[in-house]
Amino acid sequence: MTKNFVVGKYELDTNQMQLLINDYNFIVIAGAGSGKTLTILGKVNYLIEKNNVLPESILLISFTNASVNDLKNRVKYNVHIYTFHKLAMYILDNNKINYSLCDSDLLSFLIKEYLYTCSKLEQKHILKFLNLNITYKKFLTSLYFNNFCNLVETFINLYKTNNYNFNDLIKINYSNIEKRIILIIFKIYQLYIVEKYSTNSFDFDDLIIYATKYANKAKLNYKYIIIDEFQDTSFIRLNLIKAIFQNENTKIIVVGDDWQAISGYAGSEVNLFTKFKEEMGYASVLKINRTYRNAQEIIDIAGTFVQ
Repeated sequence: MTKNFVVGKYELDTNQMQLLINDYNFIVIAGAGSGKTLTILGKVNYLIEKNNVLPESILLISFTNASVNDLKNRVKYNVHIYTFHKLAMYILDNNKINYSLCDSDLLSFLIKEYLYTCSKLEQKHILKFLNLNITYKKFLTSLYFNNFCNLVETFINLYKTNNYNFNDLIKINYSNIEKRIILIIFKIYQLYIVEKYSTNSFDFDDLIIYATKYANKAKLNYKYIIIDEFQDTSFIRLNLIKAIFQNENTKIIVVGDDWQAISGYAGSEVNLFTKFKEEMGYASVLKINRTYRNAQEIIDIAGTFVQ
């Protein structure tokens, strides 16, 4: 076994070294303070310095611009480092797809516009759904209206990021009033699609969905895909990675902690992390469970409290 591999001024421990020296698909479960970023950097350095892997054949993905910028500042080689959305844009540009990004407030605007002008029957359904005994005119100037608009927007965003279609929705055992609200929401969603289509524009989820269709034509030539914070992934993100993975002779490493999954409101699905082996066909599980942030006594108390 290779020993004493150092990243910066830090020597990796035995568990961290397992990721470096083994060439498998990996799901790495790394708790808070366990040095997971250091381990990712170690894997990149090891592949390039010990295995002679070309930097441009390594893809690093993280979920926020801040985390991507942090990785760019710490990785000393010219590997590809993207958020999922920037990766999607790279693939679309690689395929010479013409598009623009739609206004981030477009969906919100269309929801309000529709609700201001919807039919009397639809107004009745909305008030009944919300269990409100007020006029629709009063509803439009109330806090209930803003909350309902937010609910509709969240529903549509989750619908997209979880890769649902209308047939999926109608199979669910809704109440009659819920079905009527679903139909209203779907009408709004159709208007949203038409508006984007008319201007050849994409929202952020569209970027990932369309990039997935073109990933097999992009000739990306990635040999290693390393994804940080994978507990916050969603179905459309996983589908993009699968499209790249299946098209290339690629190893994939996902790193995360299911106890830190906090983005369900944005469409993430923690089961995609915990059941990653089933999703990808095969993967080795590596637990990095030594923490460098707190004393073990504190961790034991905190762990007992959480349980």
